[in-house]
Amino acid sequence: MSSNDHPFTGTLLRLNAAWNDGDAAAYAAQFTPDASYVAFNGDVVHGRAEIEKAHRFLFEGPLRGSRLVDDGGTWSISAFRNTRRHPRSEGGTR
Repeated sequence: MSSNDHPFTGTLLRLNAAWNDGDAAAYAAQFTPDASYVAFNGDVVHGRAEIEKAHRFLFEGPLRGSRLVDDGGTWSISAFRNTRRHPRSEGGTR
């Protein structure tokens, strides 16, 4: 199975298209209903509805018109975070 035939590729392509269209509902639809989404600043959003709400704000505001770039079909990881969740980012205390 080539990387282009992998089922995950379709999810990434739909995620990319939704971002480029500024479509928060389509973007959030790529996540499970109980997904956890960790933003670049460490904030954690829980659930598809909250992911949609957060991205609607972004797509209508500071990220309006932004685009994810397709470099010819090759997906590369530019950052990877594999850490314990920080309790403060989820409203807890240490």
